[in-house]
Amino acid sequence: MSVKFESNKIEVQKALNDKAIGFLYDAKEVLVSQTVRNTPTKHGALKRSFEQDSYVDESNLTAYIGSSIKYSVWVELGTGEYALDGKGRKGYWIYVEGSTLEKSDTPKYYTLQEAKRIMAILRNKGLEAFYTNGQKPQRMLYRAFIVKKNKIQEQANKIYRELNGI
Repeated sequence: MSVKFESNKIEVQKALNDKAIGFLYDAKEVLVSQTVRNTPTKHGALKRSFEQDSYVDESNLTAYIGSSIKYSVWVELGTGEYALDGKGRKGYWIYVEGSTLEKSDTPKYYTLQEAKRIMAILRNKGLEAFYTNGQKPQRMLYRAFIVKKNKIQEQANKIYRELNGI
């Protein structure tokens, strides 16, 4: 009597890979959607960038959620006196609407009274100037992960329970 051995290894690996890729796309969409909801409405370009810049790398089975907009990290982690890492600028500085968001080589810091006075001078010259001591962190990505973590974990468990029947 002869025994015939049949391997389904390739089919099983393909099924696992297909399920993993589908899961990553679903998880990415859930996180992007929540991140967009968490992003302050005044940042329309930032909201769109999360949708456009997030993707799944199928060859590495990795989902990337983020933004290519430079200031996204400042909105997420805060700036100035509110920066989460505690390394932000201390004191006030002036921002002129339409100027670049690049840091100056020699940033100038002011007291609140000085910042108000300089802002008034710049506004008298017709510039839209503002003073600030930073921006509080919005934590759009972090809060999206915290809010959706259990849902994503439940979806992963469901998919792999289904695969258990293969």
